Amino acid sequence: MRPKLICLTLVLCFCLGAMPASAGNNIVTLSNKYIAIVVNAREQNTGRFSVNTTGGDPYRLGDENKPLIYGGHNPWTSYTTVQVDRTNFVFGGPTETRAGRSGRYGRVVNPPAVVGNEIHTVCDLDGIQVQQVLGFTKSPTTGLADTARIEYTIKNTSERSRQVGLRIVLDTMLGANDGAPFRVEEEEVLTDRLYRAAQMPAFWQAFDSLGDPQVMAQGTLKGGDVTIPDLAFFTNWGSLADSPWDFDVQPARDFTRKGEFELDSALALRWEPAFLAPGEERVYVAYYGLGGITIAPGELSLGVTSPASVIAGKKGVEPFPVIAYVENTGTGEARDVVASIEPGEGLRLVSGEMEKELGHLSSKVTAQAKWLLVPTSDTPAELTFTVRVRSSNSEPNFVVRKLAIVAPPKLETSLEGPLGLGVKFERWDPVPFRITARVSNTGGADAYRVRAEFSSPVLGLAGGEGWGKYVGNLGPGEESQVSWSLRPIGFTGHLPYSVKTEAFNVDGVVANNFILVPLLKPRVWVQTPTLAEGSINTGDFFTVDVIATNIPDFFSISLDLVYDTDVLQIVGGPLGIDRGTLFVHKEEGERTQYLEWAPPLVDQAAGVVTLAGNRHPQGPQQRASGTVATMRFLAKRKATNTPISIDNLIVQDVDGNPVKVEAAGTLFDIKDPLQSDN
Repeated sequence: MRPKLICLTLVLCFCLGAMPASAGNNIVTLSNKYIAIVVNAREQNTGRFSVNTTGGDPYRLGDENKPLIYGGHNPWTSYTTVQVDRTNFVFGGPTETRAGRSGRYGRVVNPPAVVGNEIHTVCDLDGIQVQQVLGFTKSPTTGLADTARIEYTIKNTSERSRQVGLRIVLDTMLGANDGAPFRVEEEEVLTDRLYRAAQMPAFWQAFDSLGDPQVMAQGTLKGGDVTIPDLAFFTNWGSLADSPWDFDVQPARDFTRKGEFELDSALALRWEPAFLAPGEERVYVAYYGLGGITIAPGELSLGVTSPASVIAGKKGVEPFPVIAYVENTGTGEARDVVASIEPGEGLRLVSGEMEKELGHLSSKVTAQAKWLLVPTSDTPAELTFTVRVRSSNSEPNFVVRKLAIVAPPKLETSLEGPLGLGVKFERWDPVPFRITARVSNTGGADAYRVRAEFSSPVLGLAGGEGWGKYVGNLGPGEESQVSWSLRPIGFTGHLPYSVKTEAFNVDGVVANNFILVPLLKPRVWVQTPTLAEGSINTGDFFTVDVIATNIPDFFSISLDLVYDTDVLQIVGGPLGIDRGTLFVHKEEGERTQYLEWAPPLVDQAAGVVTLAGNRHPQGPQQRASGTVATMRFLAKRKATNTPISIDNLIVQDVDGNPVKVEAAGTLFDIKDPLQSDN
């Protein structure tokens, strides 16, 4: 038995509903009422995925619980290649199968996991970080969330420029049909076909037959937030499995699996290598899911597809394609088949003839026709058009299909945050503080890849924050919010900040706001940390900090700390006094430097401690805050409102000029727990 047939057993089990929605640690699944995405979480083939229907098309029966991508609950045939400096790395875990076996493999950093309504997998490929994100998006032709959105974000985490490209292989499977033809515009693709970016069609579709359709698949190549591929190659799966990057194009070769004897259609999308600078990242997006085809059965079965909606932009509305599929489902030949379109009110034909001659159609043969229509107004509206088919010896048929003209997406952003900061212990409070941007789409179409970026010349980010935040896709009427933790960076007053919000298909909009950051007065003050923990009793040892805050152009300081010797006693004399943080300097990765610090002078009889130090050789500090010194005291006896005060305070800048600073001592009580307060 060939390897691919082994996996077919799993697919059939899935179709019969025999497999559970999750299989322990071997897979990660995500599903909605239309489709399910299955990602392989085994050591082999980690990150490879399949797509299956759940409820399928809600307007017809027969496509429930069917595969769209081969693999069922053990995906392995579809895989993604990241070419880095001409070396082909296969995304995810290693494989022992045919698909991508000749490629190199990196390291799985984050195995598949559900994050919100997506499945994320992250790999490192020789200094290139690649994140695969799989989720749901709306099909352009159905307007429903029945399509898998396949995203790769590639970031250069190395220290040199790298040349990086991407290739995605999708091993299509429509129910039990592993070799269905592709239908591209007016052509039924049955042999190797290569499309380049300049001629890239908007989408392709695949189905068994119009008479008895099982699954109708669609890949979108333009539109939404899709990244238009440089190359799209339709071929047999074996050719793509054996070659992780190059395309062996043989125009006359059908979809028989290379080296074997069965039809097995597949496709690859490729984005050619381009340079990525260190730290730079690039995003690629592809869509694959269900296709929206309106079908009228008959002797001449007729299926019609087109976008479910088109967007009115600044330059009106762009033309859109209408594809008609005509299948002779009768037993004899249909002669002189003609398909025609009636644009209807509010639509017109861009060019060409309204009638398309399709010739004679043998039984079970399908022909295709294409028109380009454009709305005559950009006013939002619900429009219809009609496609008809006739022949000289068959009953005619027709399809009426709806189309919505919708307003473009429109982003609006409001900002919420504190009106101002307070001051607590001579510092701004709270710090950090948070601001929130509420982003909404008030337009009529989806906004793709919405991103919000904070900016301010006078406010900084808290540790771990980034300037930009990813919001995601926002449908009409949807809202999301992102927040930043911020800190002042020395400026005071009504400080401005802004958030710019933009999307893949929306120009940026900016929301502005202000926050009042009060002026902090330069102060040198005394703090007894023990007081915050409770009362001080006779016989207790406690610490006292002399703190300097918000000192502009600080270079040097000297002062006398005065205390009542009847109540307090310095513990340890000069050795019991520690150098403050203002006189210690350490940059990250450097050794600690102890700046100039005069040995403290302690006069136990007078109750005076003299402190002095400066910033040499580091130079002045623009706005200094820190401790001058920390010392230990003994509480000798009970006292009320015992003072520790600051005298003879001198603060200077680097030129020896005095800096005006407010001095503040402290008062506190010492209790005797053995005596009553009365």
